[in-house]
Amino acid sequence: MPDTVEELSRFDRSNEMLMTGLRTNMGVDFNDLNRLWGIDHIGSNPQKWKKWVEIGAIVESENGRHRITEEFWLIGDSISSELIVLQS
Repeated sequence: MPDTVEELSRFDRSNEMLMTGLRTNMGVDFNDLNRLWGIDHIGSNPQKWKKWVEIGAIVESENGRHRITEEFWLIGDSISSELIVLQS
């Protein structure tokens, strides 16, 4: 049994869902992140979001979800990290 238990903030939870969701074919629903955790990843990083969408690294999939395209999988962590919102 671990000696300590890490308590994740809403920012940590939302960022984790963002990073794992963008890597899947199903993608991530940014509206869900905002509804669940009160964090707007796109609105907090509009220039970075626009850059990745314009070059085709992030595309919209079914039901308004977004994912990283196969061409950009190798830099997926870098893309995700630019959309992380840190606690203010």
